[in-house]
Amino acid sequence: MFATECSVGEKTMTPEEARDFMVSSGKSNNSVSQLRSIAGLCNAGEFDAATLHLPLEQRKIAGDATDQAVLRLSESLGPVRDLQLLWRRTFELAFNSKNKFMIRTFSLTDPSGLKATLSPGEVEAWKPEDLLLTIKGAPDIIIERCTTYVGEDGNVHPFDPAMKTTIEEIKNKWSSEGKRVILLARKTLPGHQTVHVPNNNTFEKEIMQQGSSDLTLVGLIGIVDPPRDEIPGVVRVLRRAGIRIFMVTGDFKLTAQAIAMECGIITNPPFKVHDISMLSRNPVEPTKESPSASKKDTDLLDDSPARSIT
Repeated sequence: MFATECSVGEKTMTPEEARDFMVSSGKSNNSVSQLRSIAGLCNAGEFDAATLHLPLEQRKIAGDATDQAVLRLSESLGPVRDLQLLWRRTFELAFNSKNKFMIRTFSLTDPSGLKATLSPGEVEAWKPEDLLLTIKGAPDIIIERCTTYVGEDGNVHPFDPAMKTTIEEIKNKWSSEGKRVILLARKTLPGHQTVHVPNNNTFEKEIMQQGSSDLTLVGLIGIVDPPRDEIPGVVRVLRRAGIRIFMVTGDFKLTAQAIAMECGIITNPPFKVHDISMLSRNPVEPTKESPSASKKDTDLLDDSPARSIT
C-alpha cells in the first residue's frame, strides 16, 4: 500500500509534485509542509531503526498498512524523526473501526515546530500553554467537523459550501479509482494545558469533544493497495464453480466498488450499481414508476451468484 496522490485546497499532486511544490515555495509554513507535518505526527507507524539506511521504499515500518503509506509520504517530504522532536505527544486515541479516525495531541518542545506545522496566523496566535490536536481518518466522518481549511497559499480560510463540494469531488474521484482516501485535520486548543491534563480521567472525553467540531482541514491523501495479480483469475474460477463471493470491507463505498470491479467480483457496468439489489443474479422486476428493462439492459446485469459489499 502506498500514497499516489495528495491534495491541499483545490490543488492535487503526486508525492513528487508535492515535494517540488514545497521546495519551490521557499517557506517552511507552506501548505504541503503543513500536510507533511500532520501526516508524520498523527501516525502510529514507526520506522525500523535497522533499515533507516535503506532507500525509503525498502525500509520496514511497524504499523498498519495505512499508517505505513502515510508515513512514507511524510518521510518523502522531509525526515519524520526531526519533525517528531519538535513536538511532545501528550495523548493518543487509536484508530478503530467504529470511529474511523485516530487522534493525537501535542505540546510544543521547539518553537521551529510551529512554522513547520501551522499557518502564519496560527503561529502568531500560539501560546506556550496551548495544545495541538491532530486527527486522521475517513473523510466522510471528519469532513462534517471542519469549519476551516488550509489553502494552497498556506493560510486558513473558511470552509464554505463551494470548497466542501470541491473536496467531495476529489474524494469521490479518487475513491472511484480504487484509492483509499485519508483526511488530515488539526485544531489548536488555547490554554488547554492549564485546564486539562492527560492523567485526568476526563481528558479523553474532553479531547473527543474537541475533535468533534471546529477542525481545520489540512488535506487529503490517496492510497492504493493493488490486488495481487492472481486474484481476478481466482475469482473467475470460483464463479465458474458456482461459489458465492462476498466482499467485506470498511472502505468507502466507491473505493469498495472499484476494488470489487478490479478483482472481477462485480462485472456490472458502474452506472448500473447503485445498491445491493443491482448485484442479484435475478434481474429486478420493472415497476410502474420505472420503464421496462430492455433485452439489452437485462443482458448487462451480472448473472453470477449474488454478492454483497458491506
